[in-house]
Amino acid sequence: MRRWLTAVCFALGFVPSTALAQWSDQGTQYYDEGAVRTEPNRRRSEVTLGATAGVVTGIASAFPNEIAKIDDPRFESSTGFGAGGYGSAWLGGALSDWLTFGIGGAGGSMNGSRGHASLGAFLFRVETYPMIGLGGALGDVGIFTDLGLGTLTVEEGDKEKGEGGALSFVGVGALFEAVRFGHFALGPNAEYMHLWSVTGTVHAAHIALRIAYYGGPDEPAAAPINRSHARR
Repeated sequence: MRRWLTAVCFALGFVPSTALAQWSDQGTQYYDEGAVRTEPNRRRSEVTLGATAGVVTGIASAFPNEIAKIDDPRFESSTGFGAGGYGSAWLGGALSDWLTFGIGGAGGSMNGSRGHASLGAFLFRVETYPMIGLGGALGDVGIFTDLGLGTLTVEEGDKEKGEGGALSFVGVGALFEAVRFGHFALGPNAEYMHLWSVTGTVHAAHIALRIAYYGGPDEPAAAPINRSHARR
């Protein structure tokens, strides 16, 4: 697993942006009455860089990372319902107007009535914009998923009471690129997150402001439509 993650990060960091531009600038293909219609990307292409910053609310619980204490209710620590700050950042590529991906990280903390939790994660993020073909503002409404590995510690007072170890991480959410200026897009981002392992569990909601940079296209409004003669 570690070798695979290293290989992915290396490939993402060293793929030339010009090569990604040639790939994404081919446009998006649509099938219309048997003919293939290709439209150049008008909103997203090439390299993409994104980040979110906002609040997180939820519950985190964990056991000490000791075999004799795992699953023993006497040693379980919980924040109770809490809130705090949370953010994420990623680097990736826009394969088309309706599909982007990125690799990055996230982190934050929550303070609850019973304790404090610190969260961290290494993420693979996939965003899709299923209504891009409808045009207008609907083309800027997206859904996404975050998948990866997380970390968790739960403290009560000044003492660490629980540790989640390496947690599986799944997040699902929606976003809206409400404002576009140049190569940047800004708007709200909402996500439900679940982290779990043998020793820890987190259920949380993340409400944030999201900003994204796209390397292209340079002139989305002027992009012509190119119809191919391919048939199926």
